[in-house]
Amino acid sequence: MAVVTLLAVQMLAAAALPAFPVAGPPGVLAPGTQLRGVYAPSSAPAPAPAPAQFVDERGPRGHFYYSDSCDDCVYKGSQCGCEASMEYFACLTKHCHDANHSKFAAKCTAVATNCSTEIDVTCAGPDSHCKAKYHQLPTGTIGLTLDLNGIQDDAFCGPHGKCTGTLHLKANIHNPPPQQMVPVLSWAFGHPAPAPAPAPAPGPGPAPGPALAQPVFLECGIPAVEDLDIAKVWPDVGNQTHWTLCRAPLVGDKAACDLPMFPTLQASQTKEAYCVLTEGTEGNPPKRLTEPVWHSITNTHDSAAGRWHLLWCLVLPLMSLIRNE
Repeated sequence: MAVVTLLAVQMLAAAALPAFPVAGPPGVLAPGTQLRGVYAPSSAPAPAPAPAQFVDERGPRGHFYYSDSCDDCVYKGSQCGCEASMEYFACLTKHCHDANHSKFAAKCTAVATNCSTEIDVTCAGPDSHCKAKYHQLPTGTIGLTLDLNGIQDDAFCGPHGKCTGTLHLKANIHNPPPQQMVPVLSWAFGHPAPAPAPAPAPGPGPAPGPALAQPVFLECGIPAVEDLDIAKVWPDVGNQTHWTLCRAPLVGDKAACDLPMFPTLQASQTKEAYCVLTEGTEGNPPKRLTEPVWHSITNTHDSAAGRWHLLWCLVLPLMSLIRNE
């Protein structure tokens, strides 16, 4: 009788703790993960498949807008992402616990810990929020960061706003997908990339992960429409006619392409460049796999000093004429 009682107490204690599945790589959650319970040990027999759930315009069961009770609140997503995390938190606060409750804090912390390699989750009750670490889309997966080393080594702007040279844009890729190799070239806007070469026959070994339908490219842009600067209109990142672009395929977990420096940038002024990962190169814009990463390009010359220099250049010839007379 004591053994039975002890076993019951252990089961109750385990059920009270939030847990993630023990299998799988760090930072990835199994679809339908429910943080309110524990998972059966791997040696236990597999349960019978559940009947297909009804799905309507609100999406599959587990989505915040589909939930009817606390039992419906599950982590919906195959990887760590801010969208699935915040929907899960919204469901918890609607059907399970108040945002200031310790149980909500425990489940929020569990997500933050398990997904710490992909996203930054701040657990602050009703002010809880999430931010991608590598500019991933809300669904997660692939991301990028800019390598700023040497980006403006060959780009120059003078005190009067004239610029020349080349910007070297480089990116480090987070979670790059396996993909077919393509030539390491940059393509100007309007010139599609060549078709990828056929993949070699696979040898023995583990099967690669799922690849995208088209190779992944780094796309970077700087403003190209001077009229927008005059009108004080911000270039539309979704309209590629507003940008001078370069593109290059991924090489492992790196990518890089060069852009000609814009012809004018007044002293002390700034323009924004962006880089983003795309699937292929077709479309306006091509299908984007990440959020754009922005970088400021600034003419570091002081505008006041430039004006004084210009004034002196105008006054000096005049003074020479007066002396000669």
